[in-house]
Order: sequence, then structure tokens, then C-alpha cells
Amino acid sequence: MLINSISIKPIKNLLGGETIEAEINNRYTASSPIGTSKSSYEAKALPAKIAVRNFQKIKSEFLGDFSQNSFDELLKKKMHLLGSTATTALSLAFFKPSKPLNIFPHLLGNVAGGGAHGGFGYIQEILTTPKAKTIGEAIAINTKIWKDIGKHAKKTTSESAWIVGDDLKALQIVRKIADNYSAKMGIDFAASQIYKNGFYCYGKKKIIKEKQMDYIAELRNRFDLYYIEDPLNETDFSGFAQLKKSLKKTLICGDDLIATNKKRFSVAAKRKSINAVIIKPNQAGNVTDCLEIIKMAKKRKIVPVVSHRSGETKDATISLLALHAPLAKLGVAGNRIYKLNELKRLWREAKKPGMSKLRIK
Repeated sequence: MLINSISIKPIKNLLGGETIEAEINNRYTASSPIGTSKSSYEAKALPAKIAVRNFQKIKSEFLGDFSQNSFDELLKKKMHLLGSTATTALSLAFFKPSKPLNIFPHLLGNVAGGGAHGGFGYIQEILTTPKAKTIGEAIAINTKIWKDIGKHAKKTTSESAWIVGDDLKALQIVRKIADNYSAKMGIDFAASQIYKNGFYCYGKKKIIKEKQMDYIAELRNRFDLYYIEDPLNETDFSGFAQLKKSLKKTLICGDDLIATNKKRFSVAAKRKSINAVIIKPNQAGNVTDCLEIIKMAKKRKIVPVVSHRSGETKDATISLLALHAPLAKLGVAGNRIYKLNELKRLWREAKKPGMSKLRIK
């Protein structure tokens, strides 16, 4: 793309936090989300005002003819001046006019939860995955599940997932309703959020790693979990590997463990720690690294999962990125609808669209 004009500015995300919006050629705009629960290993952000001020000094370097890769390489070189929020917005804006694919991801819908997103339980997200033949059907089924769960609740988390009591009560309700729609079920434990000084802390109760692993296995078996994200803390490659080996036919997904970082992904792949990996653009700070990890994952038969963040914006460029993965976590309701509507639009405009061949067993 030939860049003739480029700019960034501070905006508010949908939770009221500060983020950055980028615009290229007075046409392509995109903004970066912000995470509530963050990995220690993700790319670091800078305050928006500092990023904008620094960008004004160097923006002439971003004028000219670039590929996505060369543009993102320049962003990486300037990461210390811009921070990941600015580089993510710029990279997504450059990616926005890219040609969409015609194979669509199956969806992980966040229908209930707690943890760092608010609520009573320690499990951050309870997710459902429909068996669907079209993206519209997948969205519709998750929406029906979400509405049915809402009959048991009054409040939602920051991601519009229902708060329906403690972990076990919530899991019981979701399992029963998911079964009505023949949908699979998963969880995002976000275990780093409860890991303190070598223990997993459930209020005043503290348990060691082995007991946490036993608990995860118990939940998998009791609720027939298809997908388990971050069951252990973000440094425990060996623990993830043990769970993956013992919990066969379950996707053990690394988010905080990997932080959309190529080096950490390579370690996890070598140690056979995971069979699924979360892809979040603002963890890497650019689109190219996301696409490279997706390619690396597919080569190693690890399922890439493109994911939103808790502090989202109206920008839906991530839906375009999600077409590169067989599974995507983009929410169900509330402000998540922008991403889902974009998936519907992309489906309508695609020639011979189809769903990923990933088996939703």
C-alpha cells in the first residue's frame, strides 16, 4: 500500500479506558483494544498522549510504499517510542483493506463468567461452541444460549457474559442449556489471576499446582469440556504439557502462557504444552506476528484462536483476521456485536463461503 497520509489520536474504548485510533490515507481506520487481565509477556503499552507526541516526530518515516510485513517491521523498530496500543492500531489500519478469505471460524461465545471481569466465581469465562454450517447459524445459536442463561441472572460482566453465581452453579446452568442446542462447552480459567506465591488462591483457600490440575481434570470430566484456556499460571509450560497429555480430546489453550509471542509459542510447541493458542493483536503489537504464529500453529497441528480483549472498541478489523483461524473468541452480546456483524457482512460478500473444517466433536 502506498501511504500518503497517516495519523493517530487518543480515543476511549467501550469501557471508558484510553486507547488509540489510527487512520491511513484518510480512509482506513482501526483502533486497539485493551486487556483487563494481561500476561506479563505481552508487548507493553505507553500512555496515549506520549505515543501520539512521539509519533508526530517520526510519522514521516511511515509515508511511502509498504507491504504489511515491511510496515510492521518498522512499527517493531519504533515500539519503544509508540508502545503496543499505537502500533496495534496502525498495523490493523494497514491490514483493513486486505483481501478476505472465504473460510470462516467456529465461534467460542463467552456466555457466563467472573474472575477479573467481575462476578462471583474464579473462572473468568464460560464459553459455548455451536456445531454450525454458516457463520450466521453459529452466531444465532450462541445468542439463543446467552438469552436462555440470562433467565437465571440479572447482571453481566464487562464482556456482557452473565453472572449466575459461583463457578459450579454457573457451569451447571451453562452445561444444561448448551446441551439443549448440542453445543460444546469450554472455560477460560485465566489462572495467573489467582496464582500467588506458588499457590492457586480461592479466597482464603490455597492449593498447590497438583491440586489445581486435579480440579481442572474434575471440571473437564464433570462438564465434558471441549476447550480449557489458561488452566495454570503463565510460566508453567510443563504443567500445561501434563494436562494436555492427560486430558485427551480437549483443547488446552495458551493465552497468558504465550502472549502472542513467537519465541514463547516455539517453546510451548517444542515442549508439547498446548494444542491451541490464543492470538491477540495487541499482545504482539502488530498483525504480521499474529499471522506468522497462526501459520506456525497450523503447521504443528495446534489450533489458533483469534480473540478479542475485554476493553474493546467499535473497530471490527479483528473479524477479518479471524478468517485466518479455525476458531475465534469474539463474544456474544453487548458491544461484541460489532465484530459479529462484520463476520456476517464478510460471509455475505464472500464467494462460496464455508466454515472451518475443525471438528466440533
